[in-house]
Amino acid sequence: MKIAFATLGCKTNQYETSLMCEDLRDGNDIIPFDQEADVYIINTCTVTHKADYQSRQLIRRAINNRKDAKVIVTGCYAERQIEELKALGAHAVIGNKGKNHISEYFNNIFDGKTDSVCHTDNNTIRCKATFNTVRTRAFLKIQDGCNYSCSYCIVPFVRGRSRSASLKNVFEEVKALIDKGYKEVVLTGIQLGAYGRDLNPKTDIVEVLKELLKIEGQFRLRLSSIEPQDVTTDLIELIKYNPKICRHLHLPLQSGDDEILKIMGRNYTSSYYKELILTLISEIPEIGLGTDIIIGFPNEKESNFQNTYNLLNNFPFSYIHIFSFSERPGTPIYGIKNNISFEKIKERSRILKLLSEKKNISFKERHIGRQLNVIVEDKIVSSGYLSGLSDNYIRLHIKTLRNFVGKVIKLRVKGFEDGLLIGERIINREI
Repeated sequence: MKIAFATLGCKTNQYETSLMCEDLRDGNDIIPFDQEADVYIINTCTVTHKADYQSRQLIRRAINNRKDAKVIVTGCYAERQIEELKALGAHAVIGNKGKNHISEYFNNIFDGKTDSVCHTDNNTIRCKATFNTVRTRAFLKIQDGCNYSCSYCIVPFVRGRSRSASLKNVFEEVKALIDKGYKEVVLTGIQLGAYGRDLNPKTDIVEVLKELLKIEGQFRLRLSSIEPQDVTTDLIELIKYNPKICRHLHLPLQSGDDEILKIMGRNYTSSYYKELILTLISEIPEIGLGTDIIIGFPNEKESNFQNTYNLLNNFPFSYIHIFSFSERPGTPIYGIKNNISFEKIKERSRILKLLSEKKNISFKERHIGRQLNVIVEDKIVSSGYLSGLSDNYIRLHIKTLRNFVGKVIKLRVKGFEDGLLIGERIINREI
């Protein structure tokens, strides 16, 4: 069979698509989504109206690509709108749990069956690594679900409560990757900082990192997005003193205004977040910090937005992800009247986008003249250039005829050329 995948949404969704791809690769051809396939598998997102719309568009595109193709829809949108997706032409609609059994549904649709599987909280975490084509970076989901109850967020309803993979399973998967030569493992989850709280005996993200540091070999560990409430003193200390843990954290803020944070149900104040950032940059000066912001939350006044802008402007974030508020049926905030115009949301988003670009350039400029260890990836961005990523999430480019793909090399940051941040190799410092 020729099978085509499409994925919307978060890194966890992308990770799960990779697992489904591996499950179906044997005996089948995985082809690009815009080609004629026998089966199209669409892994959806439902975090915003736009994500819902994009999911529906992908279904229509699949049908237009080939009228007699089979269409399987899974992911978070599939948790909410089974009948709607069937009406659009999906032959099978399965929830997030069903991704672990994609082969079964794949076979069922060719036997004339259609299946709908609703979400269940107690499904076992599948802890298996996915990776890119060269042995540089692997992704490993060690946690799923979320125990927080933000008023605007549909994720706990479609992903369930927090569940963790066993520490033994995580250790074995990471060790196998390192033994195969992978240089970086990214630990992912929906509420990554909740890892281990549901296990018996209980553990936490710090303990799993400590266990993984016992693995011999040259590698580094990166954490994906983690909630600010889940960043502990022990975690900061671990990052500070262990070069195998990347100096990079993505800490969703959502709003820098206490009034809005309270309505959002974020359970921290702007002062708490500021103190956390101050501690991080004091303890780990070169740390790369990213964040998420929601623009246009119901009745967000100009003063509320200004508080958010000021917080972001006063701290050295290396990037800012900006989202427009989108109400989700079933959430506590659903149905609340919002008097903010589309034009105002668009303007505030533009302002923060410019700030993000400024922050990103400033963060990179601070590193000019410094040395960074970079994992070179299989990505030639322009003639003669290879691209690599430092532990603190700076992308560097090196012009060389030598093949450093899959290797860790030490680079001195030179500066910008044609919009690219350039590094020069320090001779005889391949690591």
